[in-house]
Amino acid sequence: MPLLRNDPTLLRAFRAGERSALETVYRHYVRGLDVYLRALSHRSGMPELRQASAVQDLLQDVFMRVFAAGARHAYDERRDFAPYLRAVARNSFVDALRKRQGERSLSAEDLTPCALEPSYPTADYEGQVLATLELYLDDISPDLRAVYEQRFVLGRSQQAACDSLGVTRRSLRTLEDRLRRGLRKSLLLAGLLYIDTPFSVGAFQIHRE
Repeated sequence: MPLLRNDPTLLRAFRAGERSALETVYRHYVRGLDVYLRALSHRSGMPELRQASAVQDLLQDVFMRVFAAGARHAYDERRDFAPYLRAVARNSFVDALRKRQGERSLSAEDLTPCALEPSYPTADYEGQVLATLELYLDDISPDLRAVYEQRFVLGRSQQAACDSLGVTRRSLRTLEDRLRRGLRKSLLLAGLLYIDTPFSVGAFQIHRE
């Protein structure tokens, strides 16, 4: 659930720059943003940007940008904060690339997907996967979100989901396939999934407050 958009009190405190509000926003979004920045670093093809220290520098730069007074007051509360944060992160990452690659022309569109090295499980692997799932769910269409909630949050059968959604079994299977392919792609781009790893979206259910 979007944090600031659904909490007017927190939004006011955030705009005012209150420390507790900034800490709340930071804790809520930092894990997902870290996963996103690491995915960008893999796609850049620059080993120095894959280093943990480089990712942490970028992470802090993004929060410094969004926590600046001008950015806090300019933030449109009708817009979900997570996509806004990722847009700032992408711009910050492009700036870092420009610094490392000189003054040659470079835009966000240059960050095209490429083959990734597999990531090996760590103590925080499950948390990284869940953060990637949350980022993916923030951007999917309403029909795919409804399928996810019916099948993998509520755990309903295909027939029960069809009855609730008003779709045919064939349409539901098509939507489930799109949902799985999209999440698989997100996990691959984040370096959290092997190309040949069997994958089931149902293994990564999350429950939102």
